[in-house]
Amino acid sequence: MRLALVLGFLLGLAASGQSTYVLRATRLFDGKSDTISQPGVVVVAGNKIQSIGGPVPPGATVIDLGDATLLPGFIDAHTHLTMDFNPDYNGERLIELGRTIPEQAIRSTANARVTLMAGFTTVRDVGSSNFLDIGLRNAINAGVVPGPRMLVAVYAIGSTGGHMDSGDGFRFGLLNHESGPEEGVIDSPEQAEFAVRFNIKYGADVIKCGPTGGVLSPTDDVDAPQLTQAEMDTIVAVAHDLRRKAAA
Repeated sequence: MRLALVLGFLLGLAASGQSTYVLRATRLFDGKSDTISQPGVVVVAGNKIQSIGGPVPPGATVIDLGDATLLPGFIDAHTHLTMDFNPDYNGERLIELGRTIPEQAIRSTANARVTLMAGFTTVRDVGSSNFLDIGLRNAINAGVVPGPRMLVAVYAIGSTGGHMDSGDGFRFGLLNHESGPEEGVIDSPEQAEFAVRFNIKYGADVIKCGPTGGVLSPTDDVDAPQLTQAEMDTIVAVAHDLRRKAAA
């Protein structure tokens, strides 16, 4: 709740044109040293941290957080903010089939806000569908909805029937099409090359692939290889050629 109040106050400062403010608390951990500084002072001008510690600039608005610890924002390198968690895996798959893409997009904005309020200011979102992650990232960057900075992957890349195949476990024909390279499902180096280029064309910041099976997919084993060495080499090489990192 305190973080929510602080963020709301900072948004108010931005709206009023206030450009410099100071966050002050009992302690500060800067993420670099092995010690805790006391007191904790962070000077912010506009949307950038100007200094840690030191005196309060004249005319700055001071936000005193009391007995708290200031620290850098957390980073989560594996998220899926456009997907909802449900302990009932089969139930969630059925629910998702009934949700329209706009509803999924709106629900993802709630996940982004919760993530930010938990202290995560940057996330790597490694796989989505229907370009939901692109829309969410862009809306956050434009200030339309609150959320962390997002590095997004568009479609995660894997093999037919593998962990990244959204059609796995459903009866043949139910989804009216077979998954292909445009949805990240590949079965050759050539298709892998297309899938990487397709994702980057539509805004991917990072490329995600599934070389083996994974948890929470019904038709594959976690320890079963699903991509060939040639396919993986192609994914990484094309990603690097286009100045993107690849994750697995």
